[in-house]
Amino acid sequence: MPQTHSVINHDGVVVYLPKQSQAEGLVNLEVPDFYVPTSAQEYPYGTRALYGERVYRYGKASSDGTGPNSRLVQNGNIYNDDGLQDCWEGGSTAVATAVGDTTIIFADTNSSHVANWFRRGWIIMFYSGDTMTHQILSNTAAGTTTTLTLVDPVVVADGNGAIFSTIHPSIYSKMRMRAAGFSTQAASVGYAPKEFTASYYGWVQTWGPCYVVATVTFGNASYERMCTVAYDGSVRPTSFATAEQRVGHLLPQHEDDDSFLMLTISP
Repeated sequence: MPQTHSVINHDGVVVYLPKQSQAEGLVNLEVPDFYVPTSAQEYPYGTRALYGERVYRYGKASSDGTGPNSRLVQNGNIYNDDGLQDCWEGGSTAVATAVGDTTIIFADTNSSHVANWFRRGWIIMFYSGDTMTHQILSNTAAGTTTTLTLVDPVVVADGNGAIFSTIHPSIYSKMRMRAAGFSTQAASVGYAPKEFTASYYGWVQTWGPCYVVATVTFGNASYERMCTVAYDGSVRPTSFATAEQRVGHLLPQHEDDDSFLMLTISP
């Protein structure tokens, strides 16, 4: 059954639960402590919390932890096209689905894709005339196949059971410091206000005023405002490497090095 709740403002803090939180047994509207990661999960991945001018998202650290604060953390899920890593690109559905179905059976032989590995992640289905993106609520452990339960029903029928698809875990399910086994090909998902112990759960800031360590001194030159993220989670000007992920803009009128910025990863 759908779960409804009032939006409760706890002195400027509001928690927004994702759809079907009750299916995870995590209907929690308590005021978060953004500075205390925990060993047990308290909210669904991706839960959004608004705290004044700042926005936070809930997730889990990788086995590396997140490293020291004042830097951005990245999505540590490794993507490749053979299904041997965290994500799966190039697989296919294994059984036909009809409009309104909430489960998809997907060919998956990767035993590391344990039950709920893809929880709050996404499946992208490439039909002949459409491309559909569905959020995943849960999954069974992979063997020959895995059964994905979706947050919302299928909207395009799959009559053949062989739709080319890509599956991604939640971007908040394996957060890590970029410098600890970093990937130059992974996106930053937020700023951890407190270092996460390995595999602990907690909050990362994704929007609003924030201080992030700078790679180089910048902000003194005219129009030097926009920030990208470097390999180690620090920020630097967009002129340094134009293809890097943009994560915000500097706030002060500079006369010295001060990388106080408006973080703009996820509102």
